[in-house]
Amino acid sequence: MQLRFICGENATYASLIASDHGAPYAKSLRLPCSGVSSLSEPASGSEAVIIDDNLTEDEARLVRKFVERQQAPVLLKVVDPYWVRGNHGRRKTTYSALVETYCRLPNVAILSPYEPSEWLRMVVDKFHPKLLVLPYPYVAEAERPLDFEGFSARLDRAVLTGALSGRKYPRRAMVHRLRHILPGYRRNFDLLPHPGYPNLGEPLRHNLIFDNFVKFIGGYKYFFVDPSRADLEFLKFTECAYAGCVPVGQPAASLPEAARRLVLETSKFLKLMRKPAAVRDPVHFEAALAYRAVMSKSRKSEELRQRLEDFVQSNF
Repeated sequence: MQLRFICGENATYASLIASDHGAPYAKSLRLPCSGVSSLSEPASGSEAVIIDDNLTEDEARLVRKFVERQQAPVLLKVVDPYWVRGNHGRRKTTYSALVETYCRLPNVAILSPYEPSEWLRMVVDKFHPKLLVLPYPYVAEAERPLDFEGFSARLDRAVLTGALSGRKYPRRAMVHRLRHILPGYRRNFDLLPHPGYPNLGEPLRHNLIFDNFVKFIGGYKYFFVDPSRADLEFLKFTECAYAGCVPVGQPAASLPEAARRLVLETSKFLKLMRKPAAVRDPVHFEAALAYRAVMSKSRKSEELRQRLEDFVQSNF
């Protein structure tokens, strides 16, 4: 059965800040990609479609009509499993309602990069849909150069990036607060503010997104990772490997055990930073190499694509 990725045709795609949606996500899995308007065409009996979740209300309605025709298997992609305004109450989006209403149909399944939690856990427990958890693929072409001389020349600190909501990212927010209080945190953690969400109408604060983001964090030896309150394996865990950094912070439970062991707990990292860089660099360069090796092997794009194909073949 052929697979096709369906993404929105609205202008917000041009203002995305990461490769977890749209054509970049489809490319990471080597999937052909077309716009949501193509769903108005007759479906092929040998094709399954994967629906991106970054859709306008009108585009979500087009998906609903396609699902109702039950002409082809449909995988509804869900990225954000949190309880947010858009998935409950009067502010529930058309896409969230679509997932809750249609996920139980025989021609529908849910595709998520994360293990279910919060809202998505409710959906799974209540409606018992077919579900595939597929981590973000490792795209080898995104890797930055990693050799000992270059690693030693990097900034000898960790970089803290992303949103700083204490409710959603308690560990990240704590490190940010402690930078204002404790010299050791201020000395060993640099801050890159979140670029904002232009697709939601916010101004773009900086252009360090996509490949530029990986290039930027690749200027540091260490990169802070945080799975949030929901314990999610964010794209940043993979971007850390692309950049060739040593991960600092908290591993997601879904990471391979070998990768989890390489994440330096924050207090241990600060203690190690008291040692001279010449002492740390050989050990931490090997750790960066090992983390990249584990992530590239365990998140191979070809193998994840095969898991996706096997899931479709066995469930539809």
